[in-house]
Amino acid sequence: MGKYIQFQFLRHDSLLHRMDALSKLIFVVLISFAVYFFQDVRQLVFMPLILFSLALFAGKIDWKVILCSFSVFLAFGFFVGVFQLISNASAGEIIFSAGFIRVSDVAFYKAQIFLLRLFTIGCAALVYLWTTNPKYFAIGLIYLGIPYRFGYAILVALRFLPLIQTEIGKIKDAHLVRGLASEKGIKGAIENWRRYLFPVLANGLRKSETTSIAMDSRAFGLYKKRTYVEEFQWSKTGLALVASMLIIILVLGWTWGFGFIQPRYS
Repeated sequence: MGKYIQFQFLRHDSLLHRMDALSKLIFVVLISFAVYFFQDVRQLVFMPLILFSLALFAGKIDWKVILCSFSVFLAFGFFVGVFQLISNASAGEIIFSAGFIRVSDVAFYKAQIFLLRLFTIGCAALVYLWTTNPKYFAIGLIYLGIPYRFGYAILVALRFLPLIQTEIGKIKDAHLVRGLASEKGIKGAIENWRRYLFPVLANGLRKSETTSIAMDSRAFGLYKKRTYVEEFQWSKTGLALVASMLIIILVLGWTWGFGFIQPRYS
């Protein structure tokens, strides 16, 4: 399963890949804001289904990659939901009780809301990450007026994320060659990360130093403005994606209503 979990740009020739970076960023921001004003579970269930369909059909992402990567945020959402069950156990009417475990209707409602909110935002971010070249993302930010030094700092950070994932794979292979297999279970996972942490940090610092020397040797940051081989341009398909999502949000809100940022139970 681990090999299908991807948190980096996946190069494909698809409709989503050909859209401009800023339109897709606005698309993610719209979804992130919308889920905080949705208080009906049906609204929040509908959003990940849209994202899954977009990634599969418009982004040409392997369905195994989508499911495995989405499941990471589902796990995070599950822990947030459990916290809501515990913290709101005394509110509302009890709908389930077993020993010291008590689940109220308010707690169950809030657990669903927070789980689906986190899950949806994480899925939207993944779809953007898979289908957007970091270079075009940085150019888009600079087009908005953000200083190019800050834009390139984000670009370098995004470039380093897949390198870290690759480094972990190399360290794991090196351990296997030396007869040191990965351990299983929670205790094994902690032990594995203890083994990986120092080599990953050491390699990361070495690459950071090399990158900084290369940038200094090319006089990066000397001038206030820079020229680019490829200038940013809005795409019609990207703007259509934003308009479509805005319509979907309004329809969902009109059908099941909008609420406040903090969920209420009624």
